[in-house]
Amino acid sequence: MRDAMEDIVGAGAVAGSIAGLAQGAYQPDRVVAAPAGRQRAARVAECGSLGGGPGQRPPVVVPYETMRRSFDSGAPKSPNPLEAWRSVTTRCQEEFGASARNQDIIADPAGAVLGGGGFIWIALKGMNREPVGCIALHRHKDDSETTWELGELSVLVDSRRQGVGKQLVDMLLRQYQEAAGTGEPLWLRVPSAFEASSPFFERMGFEGDTASDTDGGGLRMVYRGARAPQ
Repeated sequence: MRDAMEDIVGAGAVAGSIAGLAQGAYQPDRVVAAPAGRQRAARVAECGSLGGGPGQRPPVVVPYETMRRSFDSGAPKSPNPLEAWRSVTTRCQEEFGASARNQDIIADPAGAVLGGGGFIWIALKGMNREPVGCIALHRHKDDSETTWELGELSVLVDSRRQGVGKQLVDMLLRQYQEAAGTGEPLWLRVPSAFEASSPFFERMGFEGDTASDTDGGGLRMVYRGARAPQ
């Protein structure tokens, strides 16, 4: 049975099937020091795409940096990642009457997200590689701890109910497993207006965190799934 998450964007995503990472397509986009408590450096920002089976042409999920490199090199059908990011996030916010929690994230994702050690992915659809979704993994670090946040999960209306949101979250979880140190939690905030989306995140391995309050209300959820760093 489908739940309300499949019709919610901006604070959530759509559900659908996931296929495996394309074999032999991994390339690192950044070299990152080994996370705390782990010996090896992390693989970073897989640019293999999560897609469908034979005969299908599903959306592909591509790291922001990979898109930027292709765009800067003038590769054919390479969207400008900054324009793609702004377009998807802004259109979803306008649809639901929401506003960005931090305009810098929308205006300058390279500085606000990547500059802090985070990651961004954009879902591209069809032969023309049209941007239809996005997600960000934020890294928050202070003197006492490092945490990771799932944010800006957005899918355009014409691409919902096709598994795009689930593809985006799955790619983010793969990266979190690689880049986070032992004991560094991953969390997200579901605004009050979108709490019906919580079953989607529960299926992805998140649990409600009743011990924590969220700024501006809503539900805080923490990842407890199999991809938590060990």
